[in-house]
Amino acid sequence: MMFERCQWKYKRTIIDKVSQPESAIMQFGTIYHEDRNDLVNKIKEEKLTDNYEENYNYIRNLLPEGDDEIHNSIAKAEAERSINVKKTIYKPVYSERKFETIFCDPKYFKDYPNMVTANITDILTEGHIKEFNEVYGIDPVINIHGVTDEIYRNDDGTYAVFEFKTGSFNSGTSSKIRKELIFYKFLVSPHLDQPVTRIGYHYAAKDQYSFEDIKKRSITSLKNLMYKFFLAHITNKWTFSYYWKFCNEYCNLNKECRIITNYRR
Repeated sequence: MMFERCQWKYKRTIIDKVSQPESAIMQFGTIYHEDRNDLVNKIKEEKLTDNYEENYNYIRNLLPEGDDEIHNSIAKAEAERSINVKKTIYKPVYSERKFETIFCDPKYFKDYPNMVTANITDILTEGHIKEFNEVYGIDPVINIHGVTDEIYRNDDGTYAVFEFKTGSFNSGTSSKIRKELIFYKFLVSPHLDQPVTRIGYHYAAKDQYSFEDIKKRSITSLKNLMYKFFLAHITNKWTFSYYWKFCNEYCNLNKECRIITNYRR
């Protein structure tokens, strides 16, 4: 999530609307998502077997020809999902759909008649809410929105949220993407007829693939992050996270941040 990586970049990009040029990774991501969405519509589930190699060859032949990183990675991920994701129905229920939800005290639901609403306790702890009430004199209202890559129906009727990523992957990446997926769980659950119980992701560049049940500690971690998110909005205080390599390669705000933080290298 952009806010977790750098609150200042979130403010400048999302609130102040400072545009970011399309990087090579973003271009990779555009191709990946477009071609993968086209692929899902072509796959016939009855042709999928219990054999990884057979499924890989079938799926790879549906993608553009050529031995290239993007399409080989897509085929690997889909072949793996066809074999290993036993709890989830293969075809997505929703693909690249935008959701918007308002979280507040139920007494305010009537103030948003045309919006999907949910209890503020779904996204903040009781302690967070008490602090906003007593220290800042407000009842928190949080409006979140986003576009999910795909949502699947599990075999038990519940749902799974899945993301496709094209950035780098390291030891801390799984924790960060888990928070993003739990954020999507909070976002989409009020729109669905059953809860979201599973999350998954695929990192194309490293062929990192995961599908797992949601853990309680992941929900607690995201609630703490949402507390920081709402606090930054109401106090207008945003922290900087300057990482020389990442910021210089992927962010056009790096010169601005170096001046503000008095960073020297």
